[in-house]
Amino acid sequence: MKSVGSQYFEAIRRHFNRGKKQWLRTIHIVWAPDEEVGAVDGMAKFVKMAEFRELNLGFMLDEGLATEGSTYKVYYAERNPWWIEITCEGSPGHGSKFIENTAGEKLQSILNSALTFREEQRSLLKKDPSKKLGDVITLNLTKVEGGVQVNVLPEKFTILIDIRLPPTTNFKEMGELIDSWCKKAGPGVTYKFLVKTEIPAMTPTTSDDPFWAAFEKSLRDE
Repeated sequence: MKSVGSQYFEAIRRHFNRGKKQWLRTIHIVWAPDEEVGAVDGMAKFVKMAEFRELNLGFMLDEGLATEGSTYKVYYAERNPWWIEITCEGSPGHGSKFIENTAGEKLQSILNSALTFREEQRSLLKKDPSKKLGDVITLNLTKVEGGVQVNVLPEKFTILIDIRLPPTTNFKEMGELIDSWCKKAGPGVTYKFLVKTEIPAMTPTTSDDPFWAAFEKSLRDE
């Protein structure tokens, strides 16, 4: 995120202005195309390169989000992106007839299943004040493709869905749920993952963790 990266530069500039130009450890700032391409051509490639290994990293901070006010927001985990392409194939035909086994009917089934799940997750967030956005699974329909002209039923519809799963998610069960949506929609419905991560790890936020303790101390000192 450009705004947060700029703040990193500004923080270092202020340290320089105060005369501090040496730290106990080397600090690297890296920009890479990640969110926009699912890290495929960004960090996913960089971490496999010799240049990355030569950095000899001990700890890493992701960019998080900019703080709007005087309260610091600390992000200690990240939801796992699942970007899914679902294809619904059916019988083509003329718009003047009732065609059986259409791609549109299968598309409707998929959308009903996916958006019902979306509403369930949104209700969980609304009804429980203790929950934050990162505690639930978000799902959004982001793209629909299909059709040639208004009076012809297409043989195929393709949709893209963006799902974000908390580290605490049972990834196996979620995968089985998506599979069940496609089976319920009928034959000719397939899906593939454009991006899929399953990382359950979360950074500790207790004072006995050396990294967290150092971070917490720096905020107190400020």
